[in-house]
Amino acid sequence: MHQFVDTWEHAEKEQHTRLLSELKRELVAKRRAEQAQALPLTAQPPMETLPVKRPVIKCQTPS
Repeated sequence: MHQFVDTWEHAEKEQHTRLLSELKRELVAKRRAEQAQALPLTAQPPMETLPVKRPVIKCQTPS
């Protein structure tokens, strides 16, 4: 019985740390997104221009 309690607590701890790391990851991603939005436009070009230009260039060069 004692061993069962030990393994159960261990599994509970593992799940807890997993949840914590997931939360931390979400927080970091959220913070990065907020920082990217907070940056002045001079430091970072608007997001729309970057993805749009690249595929257009590829399409305009027929082999």
